Amino acid sequence: MGFIVNLVLLGAIGASAWLLVFGDKDQIGVAGVLLGALLGFVGGMIRERSQREHEDEHRFEKERRELYARFLGAVHDAEMAIDDC
Repeated sequence: MGFIVNLVLLGAIGASAWLLVFGDKDQIGVAGVLLGALLGFVGGMIRERSQREHEDEHRFEKERRELYARFLGAVHDAEMAIDDC
């Protein structure tokens, strides 16, 4: 899907550039709106990706803390079993 999105974005940017260079006043306005929409779309994609990465990091840290707590509990249980012998 990323490849298709990149192709669409590249085509839209190319169309906007063509309109900015060769277009009349009305087409320049259309090109500006198109570029603004593209900027908003790309910004939203970047924000979503960074948010997903942040959530992944948070989930990883939470799992790491839980594993460490279980490890410490297992070590404590093993020490208690040794002390009981």
